Amino acid sequence: MEILLDREHSPHRSNFRQYGLLFLDQRGKEGARGMPKLTIDGREIDVPEGTMVIQAAEQLGIFVPRYCYHPGLSIAGNCRICLVEVEGNPKLQVSCNLPVSEGMVVVA
Repeated sequence: MEILLDREHSPHRSNFRQYGLLFLDQRGKEGARGMPKLTIDGREIDVPEGTMVIQAAEQLGIFVPRYCYHPGLSIAGNCRICLVEVEGNPKLQVSCNLPVSEGMVVVA
């Protein structure tokens, strides 16, 4: 979630960058939310920023086994059935609770 704040009306301006918050006048500099490109099982896809890996896989028609995940509920990520391998990470990652990032390579 992107939070935009007015620079002039905030007493804690210095802490905003630390927490990833953007000022209204910085939106153009930082860029609007993008469409990261990732690869899942050798197939590339562009998805909106904030999309979880399990959702991106579904868009490609790749089924990732799951138990606790449902698109209509909050994400718990407790069952660990939806684990996937992500290039560059030494451990398996929970795909229902892992947001996509630019250049990510996933093996489902």
